[in-house]
Amino acid sequence: MPGDYTTSVGTVIESFGAMEVNFKDNTGAQLKLTTGQTATIRIPVSAANQGTAAATMPAFYYNASTGQWVQEGTLTLAGTAPNQYYEGTVTHFSYWNADQVYSTTCISGRVVDASGNPIANARVETQGRDYNGTSETYTAANGTFTVNAKANSMVIITASTSNALSNSEVVTTGAAGSTCTALSSDLKLGAIFGGVGSGSAKIKLTWGTDPSISILT
Repeated sequence: MPGDYTTSVGTVIESFGAMEVNFKDNTGAQLKLTTGQTATIRIPVSAANQGTAAATMPAFYYNASTGQWVQEGTLTLAGTAPNQYYEGTVTHFSYWNADQVYSTTCISGRVVDASGNPIANARVETQGRDYNGTSETYTAANGTFTVNAKANSMVIITASTSNALSNSEVVTTGAAGSTCTALSSDLKLGAIFGGVGSGSAKIKLTWGTDPSISILT
């Protein structure tokens, strides 16, 4: 899904299923619902949430102009696991997400190069290991960062620049609030892609609940 899972009011969302609704005519022109008309959508519930999903879920659509998700309406759970879905009525076609807002905390740390020198403006990204959500930030001049993540959760955190990538670290966050979980060690950028002497990279697979689903970092 596009965007960084933030909403138009600054909160962060966890996805329980998503879909893109996109129709075109035979000339390639985009089709839209006529004013006053509605459509019913059914969003398959993610595999990890089959059998445990809530009875109702807020519906969010993606606003391409702002890069954020906007709540509009409510979806209702239907079907039987492992084929559950969220159903609801929409007034326009877009990316649609079945999401809930979650309580956030923060993770703090530092990004360095192979020699231990701090890296400014490195991209730091989190991805939930036991939830579907992401967030990102960039390091300060001294290589430090603070990034939001879901409270009381397991989070995968990685740093990168345009041509280098760090190993991934798994962090267990604390309760919601402004007290950050500090990384026990720096995120160290490894292989330089496309540079002199490059030609290899380290790839780490982190397996989810379902072994057929993996997160490539």
